[in-house]
Amino acid sequence: MEAYQPVWEISLYVHALSLSGNSFSGMIPIFVCSFTRLMVLELQVNNLNGSIPSCLGNLSSLPYLSLQSNQLSGSIPASLGSLSLLRELYLRDNQLSGNIPDSLGNLSSLTDLDLDDNQLSGSIPTSLGSLSLLRGLNLYSNQLIGSIPNFLGNLSSLADLDLDDNRLNGSILTSLGSLSLLRGLNLYSNQLIGSIPDSLGNLSSLTHLDLNYNQLSGCIPASLGSLSLLRRLFLYNNQLIGSIPDP
Repeated sequence: MEAYQPVWEISLYVHALSLSGNSFSGMIPIFVCSFTRLMVLELQVNNLNGSIPSCLGNLSSLPYLSLQSNQLSGSIPASLGSLSLLRELYLRDNQLSGNIPDSLGNLSSLTDLDLDDNQLSGSIPTSLGSLSLLRGLNLYSNQLIGSIPNFLGNLSSLADLDLDDNRLNGSILTSLGSLSLLRGLNLYSNQLIGSIPDSLGNLSSLTHLDLNYNQLSGCIPASLGSLSLLRRLFLYNNQLIGSIPDP
């Protein structure tokens, strides 16, 4: 019979750990941090609670981390910003609080950041402006404040931007109209003011535009009529005036 191997020895060979879609409870075990060759860590859709262990920042080979749909609380560890190979980070549908760490701006390989449906507060950190490969930025249903940051207009790879259901104020950035790959722009249920920028008519890939439940004013720009791929346009519960433009 083969002798039992201790965790530290097994950890030398484990490249993927997927325990998703079960009913595991309790805290994320610290021994996971010893699996230093992990390339996939999936613990989503369980009943895990407690905080995210800061030692996960030691998993230097990790490109994929999913902890979504649990009951995790506390802040997002700044140590996750040291995962230089991380491409996808999914922490949505938990009870995480505090600010989004500036250190996440160090994740130069990141393509998808999903922090939806938590209790995160503070402003969107400007450090995220360095994530030039980012395709999806999902911050829906948090308690984020401040204006929509200018750097978003420079993220040329961005395809999906979801800032719904926060406390963002100020105007919609004209520079968002330069994001030629953008398919979904979701800004509903914030405190946005001012007019809808004409430049949004340049978003030739856009299929979904949701600006409901803000305080937007002025007319609907005729330029939106050039969005030939647009399938869903939601503008209700604002303060828009004028006539409805022809499609």
